Amino acid sequence: MDLILKIFYSPEKALKEIKEKRPIAVPLAVLIAINMVMTFLYIKFITVPHIDVLMEGREMPPEAQKFMTSGTFYLVSIIGGFFSFIIATLLLAFIFYLITIIFKGKGEFLSWWSSSIHISAITVLGSIIAFPVAYIKGSPRVNLDFSLLFQFLSEKNFLRIFLEQTNFFVLWSVFLYGLALHYIGELDKKKGLYMSFGLWFVYSIIMTIIGILRA
Repeated sequence: MDLILKIFYSPEKALKEIKEKRPIAVPLAVLIAINMVMTFLYIKFITVPHIDVLMEGREMPPEAQKFMTSGTFYLVSIIGGFFSFIIATLLLAFIFYLITIIFKGKGEFLSWWSSSIHISAITVLGSIIAFPVAYIKGSPRVNLDFSLLFQFLSEKNFLRIFLEQTNFFVLWSVFLYGLALHYIGELDKKKGLYMSFGLWFVYSIIMTIIGILRA
Protein backbone atom coordinates (compact mmCIF):
# COMPACT_ATOMS: atom_id res chain seq x y z
CA MET A 1 0.00 0.00 0.00
CA ASP A 2 2.89 2.34 0.83
CA LEU A 3 4.32 1.92 -2.67
CA ILE A 4 1.00 2.88 -4.26
CA LEU A 5 1.21 6.26 -2.54
CA LYS A 6 4.93 6.58 -3.17
CA ILE A 7 4.45 6.17 -6.93
CA PHE A 8 2.71 9.58 -6.82
CA TYR A 9 5.19 11.64 -4.83
CA SER A 10 8.47 9.72 -5.19
CA PRO A 11 8.25 7.52 -8.30
CA GLU A 12 11.98 6.88 -8.65
CA LYS A 13 12.27 5.50 -5.10
CA ALA A 14 9.04 3.52 -5.61
CA LEU A 15 10.32 1.90 -8.80
CA LYS A 16 13.59 0.95 -7.13
CA GLU A 17 11.66 -0.77 -4.33
CA ILE A 18 9.30 -2.43 -6.81
CA LYS A 19 12.27 -3.90 -8.69
CA GLU A 20 13.64 -5.31 -5.44
CA LYS A 21 10.44 -6.48 -3.70
CA ARG A 22 8.07 -7.09 -6.68
CA PRO A 23 4.83 -6.74 -4.66
CA ILE A 24 1.81 -7.89 -6.65
CA ALA A 25 -1.02 -9.38 -4.56
CA VAL A 26 -1.71 -6.49 -2.14
CA PRO A 27 -1.47 -3.54 -4.58
CA LEU A 28 -3.46 -5.49 -7.17
CA ALA A 29 -6.21 -6.26 -4.65
CA VAL A 30 -6.33 -2.65 -3.39
CA LEU A 31 -6.51 -1.06 -6.85
CA ILE A 32 -9.02 -3.62 -8.15
CA ALA A 33 -11.23 -2.94 -5.13
CA ILE A 34 -11.11 0.81 -5.77
CA ASN A 35 -11.75 0.24 -9.48
CA MET A 36 -14.76 -1.98 -8.75
CA VAL A 37 -16.23 0.62 -6.37
CA MET A 38 -15.79 3.33 -9.02
CA THR A 39 -17.41 1.07 -11.64
CA PHE A 40 -20.45 0.63 -9.37
CA LEU A 41 -20.70 4.37 -8.69
CA TYR A 42 -20.42 5.27 -12.38
CA ILE A 43 -23.15 2.79 -13.31
CA LYS A 44 -25.53 3.80 -10.53
CA PHE A 45 -25.13 7.57 -10.63
CA ILE A 46 -23.88 8.34 -14.13
CA THR A 47 -24.61 5.63 -16.72
CA VAL A 48 -28.11 4.43 -15.79
CA PRO A 49 -29.64 7.86 -14.98
CA HIS A 50 -28.32 9.31 -18.24
CA ILE A 51 -28.60 6.35 -20.59
CA ASP A 52 -30.54 8.52 -23.06
CA VAL A 53 -27.38 10.59 -23.63
CA LEU A 54 -25.36 7.47 -24.42
CA MET A 55 -28.07 6.24 -26.78
CA GLU A 56 -27.94 9.58 -28.66
CA GLY A 57 -31.69 9.81 -29.05
CA ARG A 58 -32.18 6.20 -30.15
CA GLU A 59 -34.88 4.22 -28.41
CA MET A 60 -33.66 1.42 -26.18
CA PRO A 61 -35.60 -1.88 -26.26
CA PRO A 62 -37.59 -2.55 -23.06
CA GLU A 63 -35.58 -5.73 -22.45
CA ALA A 64 -32.33 -3.75 -22.52
CA GLN A 65 -33.75 -1.10 -20.18
CA LYS A 66 -34.79 -3.80 -17.73
CA PHE A 67 -31.39 -5.45 -17.91
CA MET A 68 -29.52 -2.20 -17.24
CA THR A 69 -31.45 -1.61 -14.04
CA SER A 70 -30.97 -5.16 -12.81
CA GLY A 71 -28.38 -6.51 -10.40
CA THR A 72 -27.05 -8.73 -13.17
CA PHE A 73 -25.92 -5.70 -15.16
CA TYR A 74 -24.01 -4.34 -12.16
CA LEU A 75 -22.44 -7.75 -11.53
CA VAL A 76 -21.42 -8.26 -15.17
CA SER A 77 -19.95 -4.75 -15.36
CA ILE A 78 -17.99 -5.11 -12.15
CA ILE A 79 -16.65 -8.54 -13.10
CA GLY A 80 -15.77 -7.17 -16.54
CA GLY A 81 -13.89 -4.32 -14.88
CA PHE A 82 -12.08 -6.82 -12.66
CA PHE A 83 -10.73 -8.85 -15.57
CA SER A 84 -10.09 -5.78 -17.74
CA PHE A 85 -7.89 -4.30 -15.04
CA ILE A 86 -5.80 -7.45 -14.72
CA ILE A 87 -5.50 -7.92 -18.49
CA ALA A 88 -4.51 -4.27 -19.01
CA THR A 89 -1.73 -4.41 -16.41
CA LEU A 90 -0.46 -7.73 -17.78
CA LEU A 91 -0.50 -6.44 -21.37
CA LEU A 92 1.40 -3.26 -20.54
CA ALA A 93 3.86 -5.26 -18.44
CA PHE A 94 4.45 -7.62 -21.35
CA ILE A 95 4.94 -4.77 -23.85
CA PHE A 96 7.58 -3.03 -21.74
CA TYR A 97 9.18 -6.33 -20.74
CA LEU A 98 9.49 -7.10 -24.46
CA ILE A 99 11.09 -3.70 -25.05
CA THR A 100 13.73 -4.44 -22.41
CA ILE A 101 14.48 -7.79 -24.05
CA ILE A 102 14.80 -6.22 -27.50
CA PHE A 103 17.13 -3.50 -26.19
CA LYS A 104 19.03 -5.91 -23.93
CA GLY A 105 17.67 -4.66 -20.61
CA LYS A 106 17.54 -6.74 -17.44
CA GLY A 107 14.05 -6.33 -15.98
CA GLU A 108 12.13 -9.44 -14.94
CA PHE A 109 8.49 -9.89 -15.95
CA LEU A 110 7.19 -9.95 -12.36
CA SER A 111 8.96 -6.66 -11.70
CA TRP A 112 7.28 -5.22 -14.78
CA TRP A 113 3.86 -6.50 -13.76
CA SER A 114 4.31 -5.03 -10.29
CA SER A 115 5.35 -1.67 -11.77
CA SER A 116 2.40 -1.76 -14.20
CA ILE A 117 0.00 -2.39 -11.31
CA HIS A 118 1.40 0.52 -9.30
CA ILE A 119 1.46 2.90 -12.28
CA SER A 120 -2.21 2.07 -12.95
CA ALA A 121 -2.96 3.94 -9.71
CA ILE A 122 -2.54 7.12 -11.77
CA THR A 123 -5.44 6.28 -14.11
CA VAL A 124 -7.52 5.09 -11.16
CA LEU A 125 -7.00 8.54 -9.64
CA GLY A 126 -8.16 10.04 -12.94
CA SER A 127 -11.44 8.11 -12.79
CA ILE A 128 -11.95 9.19 -9.17
CA ILE A 129 -11.52 12.85 -10.11
CA ALA A 130 -13.73 12.53 -13.21
CA PHE A 131 -16.63 11.01 -11.24
CA PRO A 132 -17.77 14.12 -9.28
CA VAL A 133 -17.37 16.22 -12.42
CA ALA A 134 -19.65 13.85 -14.37
CA TYR A 135 -22.12 13.72 -11.47
CA ILE A 136 -22.35 17.50 -11.11
CA LYS A 137 -22.62 18.00 -14.86
CA GLY A 138 -25.15 15.16 -15.13
CA SER A 139 -23.52 13.63 -18.17
CA PRO A 140 -21.71 10.33 -18.82
CA ARG A 141 -19.70 12.01 -21.58
CA VAL A 142 -17.47 13.98 -19.25
CA ASN A 143 -13.77 13.39 -19.83
CA LEU A 144 -10.53 15.07 -18.93
CA ASP A 145 -8.72 14.84 -22.26
CA PHE A 146 -6.91 17.77 -23.85
CA SER A 147 -9.51 18.15 -26.61
CA LEU A 148 -11.48 20.23 -24.09
CA LEU A 149 -9.18 23.10 -25.03
CA PHE A 150 -10.11 22.78 -28.70
CA GLN A 151 -13.88 22.38 -28.66
CA PHE A 152 -14.10 25.04 -31.38
CA LEU A 153 -12.63 22.54 -33.85
CA SER A 154 -14.77 20.11 -35.83
CA GLU A 155 -15.38 16.70 -34.23
CA LYS A 156 -13.68 15.21 -37.30
CA ASN A 157 -10.61 17.44 -37.01
CA PHE A 158 -7.36 15.45 -36.81
CA LEU A 159 -5.90 17.52 -33.95
CA ARG A 160 -9.06 17.30 -31.86
CA ILE A 161 -9.36 13.52 -32.32
CA PHE A 162 -5.65 13.15 -31.53
CA LEU A 163 -6.03 15.11 -28.30
CA GLU A 164 -9.01 12.96 -27.33
CA GLN A 165 -6.59 10.05 -26.96
CA THR A 166 -4.80 11.53 -23.99
CA ASN A 167 -5.06 13.54 -20.81
CA PHE A 168 -2.86 14.60 -17.92
CA PHE A 169 -3.12 11.20 -16.21
CA VAL A 170 -2.18 9.32 -19.38
CA LEU A 171 0.92 11.47 -19.90
CA TRP A 172 1.80 11.04 -16.23
CA SER A 173 1.59 7.26 -16.67
CA VAL A 174 3.65 7.39 -19.88
CA PHE A 175 6.32 9.35 -18.02
CA LEU A 176 6.38 6.75 -15.23
CA TYR A 177 6.74 3.92 -17.75
CA GLY A 178 9.71 5.83 -19.17
CA LEU A 179 11.25 5.93 -15.70
CA ALA A 180 10.44 2.23 -15.29
CA LEU A 181 12.42 1.42 -18.43
CA HIS A 182 15.39 2.88 -16.58
CA TYR A 183 14.82 1.60 -13.04
CA ILE A 184 13.16 -1.74 -13.87
CA GLY A 185 14.61 -2.46 -17.32
CA GLU A 186 18.00 -0.85 -16.62
CA LEU A 187 18.02 1.10 -19.88
CA ASP A 188 19.41 4.60 -20.24
CA LYS A 189 17.01 7.05 -18.54
CA LYS A 190 16.69 9.45 -21.46
CA LYS A 191 16.34 6.56 -23.89
CA GLY A 192 13.60 5.03 -21.74
CA LEU A 193 11.59 8.26 -21.70
CA TYR A 194 11.94 8.67 -25.47
CA MET A 195 10.77 5.08 -26.01
CA SER A 196 7.77 5.42 -23.71
CA PHE A 197 6.55 8.69 -25.21
CA GLY A 198 7.30 7.41 -28.71
CA LEU A 199 5.16 4.35 -28.08
CA TRP A 200 2.35 6.53 -26.77
CA PHE A 201 2.62 8.82 -29.82
CA VAL A 202 2.40 5.92 -32.30
CA TYR A 203 -0.59 4.46 -30.43
CA SER A 204 -2.34 7.86 -30.39
CA ILE A 205 -1.77 8.35 -34.13
CA ILE A 206 -3.23 4.90 -34.88
CA MET A 207 -6.28 5.57 -32.67
CA THR A 208 -6.70 8.99 -34.30
CA ILE A 209 -6.74 7.47 -37.79
CA ILE A 210 -9.29 4.88 -36.63
CA GLY A 211 -11.37 7.69 -35.10
CA ILE A 212 -11.33 9.64 -38.38
CA LEU A 213 -12.36 6.57 -40.36
CA ARG A 214 -15.28 5.97 -38.01
CA ALA A 215 -16.43 9.60 -38.07
